[in-house]
Amino acid sequence: MRQIRKFVVGGLFDSALTHEIDFSNDGRVTIIAGPNGVGKTHILRLIHAILGLQTVTLTRMPFHNAQLKFADGRSLIVRRVTGDHPRESRIVMEGYGPRGGKLGVAEFSTDFHIEGGLDRFAPRGDGMFLDRRSGQVLTARDIDDYIMAMRRRRAHRRASNDNQTILFSDEILTDNGWLGELIESRNPIFIDTKRLDTPQAKSGSDGSPPTRPRIDEYIEQVKLQVADARRTSLAVTQETDQTFAKRVLTRSKKSRLIREEDLKRRYEDIAERSAELYSSGLSQTLVDVQFPSSAVDSTETRVLSIFIDDWQRKLEPLLPVNDKLKALQRIVNDKFIGKKLRLDKTGALVFVADDDQSTISVTLLSSGEQHILALFTMLLFSAQPGSVVLIDEPEISLHAAWKHAFLDDITDVANIADLQIILATHSSGIINGRWDLVQELSAGR
Repeated sequence: MRQIRKFVVGGLFDSALTHEIDFSNDGRVTIIAGPNGVGKTHILRLIHAILGLQTVTLTRMPFHNAQLKFADGRSLIVRRVTGDHPRESRIVMEGYGPRGGKLGVAEFSTDFHIEGGLDRFAPRGDGMFLDRRSGQVLTARDIDDYIMAMRRRRAHRRASNDNQTILFSDEILTDNGWLGELIESRNPIFIDTKRLDTPQAKSGSDGSPPTRPRIDEYIEQVKLQVADARRTSLAVTQETDQTFAKRVLTRSKKSRLIREEDLKRRYEDIAERSAELYSSGLSQTLVDVQFPSSAVDSTETRVLSIFIDDWQRKLEPLLPVNDKLKALQRIVNDKFIGKKLRLDKTGALVFVADDDQSTISVTLLSSGEQHILALFTMLLFSAQPGSVVLIDEPEISLHAAWKHAFLDDITDVANIADLQIILATHSSGIINGRWDLVQELSAGR
């Protein structure tokens, strides 16, 4: 996603209040601070709705206009135009290029008859919604698709004099190519104060089926990525093993030009990386091949060169997951007492007690520990590269020392996972002296 450099919102809470936010120069982490009631959470929700093209959400939010300016000089202006009925409103989006040229205009609306049926969808706190009737977990895009389907059904049931085409979800991008190119992604992430709240693990009064705890969903993503990386590595292993002999026999005589010290240096680097992957649990095979202690001839050089090339190819699919896993383990193991986070043979995250090496269930973690685990697991293993992540009050349930380390941790994660992080907080512990990253809001600004 194209990084945001500035956000301006006018008429927040349908008043004369205007906020202008400049995002940090490196684009990784920006902190929005200010007293309660100034609109920090609404600003996060508004940015999330605009980037996600959540037209239904935008029509219901209390603002007059907003502008997003991106790093490449392009901008998107969003205006909310209200109608006679409180729920009848339109959203107008205008895109502009780096030199001010208009890219296009798109207009969307909804009506209160359909919106009245949206109470069945309960926001979960991470930008997803729970359908109270079916128990399904839905995205904002799914909600817009629901609205579009309802409008089509009504159009079949009665004649309409409305000649305006109302578009939602994929149709927005299909009919407004400039908007899709400007936004680039439909995966902004909003993490609110209820990020650990989950429906009860039993059928509700409406007969909806039980749902999995959200933290389990985040942990499952780790297992899926580990399995995918292992599968890719195995495919490379099978392919290289089957062709190894042929490649040794046909390798060009240029192998003679390879210096032994360069070959040994490559071997040592890859051997160290392989041992790290085996220790972390990602690699299930420990390669025990020693570099020859005596001088190698041209044939041995050719064989070793191909072997090292293949070895590196086998490890490469595991490296991105390993970087994420190392970051998660560092963050968690530095904070949690009496337990360590590990990866078992199946690729699942497990906690092991320091004293007797017994397994500790995630449900036995404290609230603060669960918040840390859920947040960083989700960002590292579920967020798409380039996503904008908006976090409301990250200080919730965090120990004072954890608050002080939070900014360093989240910056590390943003660099590894290629994310732009926007925090809303009034905690000096979270800021921890980094006032250069802070955009202070006030009721008068």
